Amino acid sequence: MTPRRCSLVALSLAALAAAAPAAAQSKLYPKPAVDAEAEAEARSEFWDEVVQPGARRYAQIVTTATDILRLRTGDPARAREQLLEATGLRGDLAEGWGYLGVATERTREWKLCAAAYGKAYQLAATWRPTRLASRSDPSAANRAAASRPLELGWATCLSRSGDESGATLALEALVARGDATGDAWLRLGEVYMAAGRLAEAITAFEQARNDRIGGARARWLLAVAYDRARRPGDADAIAADAGDVNNATRSSADPFVPAADYYYVRAFGARNAPERALALYRTYLDQAPSDSPWRARAQEHVDALVDVDLATRIELEGAGDRDAIEKAVRGALPALRRCVASVPMVLVELRVTQLGPPGKPPRASSPPPPAPRLGGRRPVPPMPRYRPPTTLGRLPPDGQSAGVRAVAVIFDPGVLDAARDLAVDCVEKVGLGLSLPRPGPGTYSTVRIPVVADR
Repeated sequence: MTPRRCSLVALSLAALAAAAPAAAQSKLYPKPAVDAEAEAEARSEFWDEVVQPGARRYAQIVTTATDILRLRTGDPARAREQLLEATGLRGDLAEGWGYLGVATERTREWKLCAAAYGKAYQLAATWRPTRLASRSDPSAANRAAASRPLELGWATCLSRSGDESGATLALEALVARGDATGDAWLRLGEVYMAAGRLAEAITAFEQARNDRIGGARARWLLAVAYDRARRPGDADAIAADAGDVNNATRSSADPFVPAADYYYVRAFGARNAPERALALYRTYLDQAPSDSPWRARAQEHVDALVDVDLATRIELEGAGDRDAIEKAVRGALPALRRCVASVPMVLVELRVTQLGPPGKPPRASSPPPPAPRLGGRRPVPPMPRYRPPTTLGRLPPDGQSAGVRAVAVIFDPGVLDAARDLAVDCVEKVGLGLSLPRPGPGTYSTVRIPVVADR
């Protein structure tokens, strides 16, 4: 055998020797099984990205944004920024637009919200934000949010951006489909009333007030609709069972349509406090659109309230001769009302607290007879009883001190702070010169006087 052939044989034997352990090792540790579904999904995602660039990124963004919107403490502004990116990647899909509508509705960007919902409606009219339903928190609020019809969100944003006719069409389509909830009836009643269609508004509010979502707000709006229809008996009957008007108007995240109706509803709810109602109706007139069909009705209320005798509206705490106090207040009212003439939407409360002269100190009780001596010891005298200072019985509650103070309790947010402060300072100055009857010995009196412009 030649040297070359010997070398080849040696190499072959070495290769066979190395292969034997490898083969044995492959049997001990076989290759992992191939996941056909995972490979197919990876190939699908790859080709989707080739055919439709941005699809994978779009899906990731929408998932992240909806996770934020699902949380009660989530930041809708952050979700909004992400969904704007998503709709830029895939503007042909309804989901991104729909959730952008949800996010901007929560940030109260009404025009952007209406546009986003409108785009989603064009792409898929039956879309609903089903991802808002949380498996870990299956609360009624989450279920309601996830099942909310697209038209309802769209109409809400349309009406709040000023497009009440567009909102009406969307809501009427929802009602025609038989999918209207109490919230939808409430919104429909608002846009009907804004357009002056009172009979239809009353029907819608009647539907809404029987629903737990409509609640107190629907009842107060129904009462206002009857008031505007000049049916005071029906209006008062509904208002008597409507609950606290403050609860119906408290949420700033859910503005009225139009927004000025917030002041009209509060004014009607304060119909038993004419000084408050007068300031609120004037604020409505200051805020309402010039073409509102309800400005004339609000002016009728102002004309009826402007001559109210504010002296009869004083509140008296503690002791005092009410008739004498009213007489003194009535004499000062012209000067007080001139103080607020430049800010007719402001209601100022003047508070005057007086202390009566000290009462007579209580008579000391006679000491008890001395105890008999026991074992020649002198008896220990009894401890004197504690008597509170005589001034405590005549102090006003909450530690309020005697003096004069004026505060603005209702004012149009459009009123300049400087003008309001000047009015308050003027009322307080007049109050310092007001001579009210002094309360009796050992007592106090606090008189609260409402001040609002007469013309």
